Amino acid sequence: MDKDLNYLRIKKINAYSDNSQGEYVFYWVINGLRIEDNFSLKLAIEKANQFKKPLLVFFGLRDGYYWSNWRHYQFLKEGLFEFLENLKKLNIAFIFKKTTDDEILSYAKKAVAVISDEIYLNGAKKRQESLADKIGVAMYLVENNSYYPVNIILNKKANFAWQIRDKIFNFLDLIKKDFFLEKVQVNSLNFFQIFEKEDIEKEFDKLNLDKKIYFKKFIGGESKVLKILNEFIEKKLPFYSAFHSHPEKDFTSNLSPYLHFGNISTVKIVKEVLKKHSLKDENVYSFFNELLVWRELSFNFVYFDKNYHNFNSIPSWAKKTLDDHKSDKRDYLYSFDDLEQGKTHDCYWNACQREMVYLGKMANYMRMYWAKKVIEWTEDWQKAYHWLVKINNKYELDGRDPNGYLGVSWCFGNFDRPWRERKIIGKIRYMSSKGLENKFDIKKYVEKINKELDLHTKDLFHRQNLQKG
Repeated sequence: MDKDLNYLRIKKINAYSDNSQGEYVFYWVINGLRIEDNFSLKLAIEKANQFKKPLLVFFGLRDGYYWSNWRHYQFLKEGLFEFLENLKKLNIAFIFKKTTDDEILSYAKKAVAVISDEIYLNGAKKRQESLADKIGVAMYLVENNSYYPVNIILNKKANFAWQIRDKIFNFLDLIKKDFFLEKVQVNSLNFFQIFEKEDIEKEFDKLNLDKKIYFKKFIGGESKVLKILNEFIEKKLPFYSAFHSHPEKDFTSNLSPYLHFGNISTVKIVKEVLKKHSLKDENVYSFFNELLVWRELSFNFVYFDKNYHNFNSIPSWAKKTLDDHKSDKRDYLYSFDDLEQGKTHDCYWNACQREMVYLGKMANYMRMYWAKKVIEWTEDWQKAYHWLVKINNKYELDGRDPNGYLGVSWCFGNFDRPWRERKIIGKIRYMSSKGLENKFDIKKYVEKINKELDLHTKDLFHRQNLQKG
């Protein structure tokens, strides 16, 4: 196998050639809001220098994204602010606009070539393919947010994590870590309107957003996530194997929102971890199992299974066992509103639901318990699947992500095996409140969430009073 797989990230998706008469190279950013280890930006700069043209980096935002709200857009905006300033330092122009696909098309038609971040989810993929058919110039997609190009590890849908685990670890060195950006030869700040933070704010104000305040614990941006990563490596990673499944202790990395919005890449994370720790360290292995094996599996899942977002993605044995128990009597039944508001009999479940709704990120281990209980408390497992996807995508900062779709699907038996048959869930893996109590101090987790919610409620009250004043 080749000693560097990074060149395999790039794929040309139409029959057109680079247009040497184009006015600029056009990088349409989807989720590459960073400078370091941004392989799309790297290709865009190289194309611009090859043709001695300016580089235009463009981020277009539309109304109407499913489940989007203030929380997602605020995190996005924070990352955009920093991306804008970092591009200026590189003499690269950045345009951010509330836009339409037709407007993106008009920019693309004037380009030497179009570069974009490859997105495996159905909607974004269709938009990119539609644009590529119409622009009349070459369009390149770059796998910018996976560690490996998706079909290198396994060129078909994986059914279990073990199918890719050994390759993930054995091929780590085949992704070169010495990332280098060429200096742009043409200063594109001289060719385009220079956008400032105020311009980004104005464009966001044009959006028809759900402006209800949703708290979030994290601030978006490349510099913010690098600080979080460094703190994790120094203070949490040495204990990761023992405590990452203990939500009351908070030894997880908290990197998932930043990975979702492209503020950091897994290549950067692996590089920084291996500077200070050995792959033989059980903590590193455990962390990379989450960061790489399960995350790369999620890309494989959404790439090869177009039903990734619905219950048709689960295996036939899981559908059969859930159908076999469809008429089983439920001890508890809740409406969607009850679940969304965290109004159930289970104080552990209510705590993790409120953590997600009000803070924007549920503890990783609790996500499994959260989903499996909804199956038990809903009259129809298919309805439960739909509700879980909806709630996850609406409230999680890392919602609408391959990892989230895989997580829900796993709770319904995907990437898992049949277990001892039980009421309601059949042969699906079971989780119980007693299991939580035996595994970690779940009551301390509930106390921790209540304290955090109290602090954020006071902060909201303070900010609302300031706005009134």
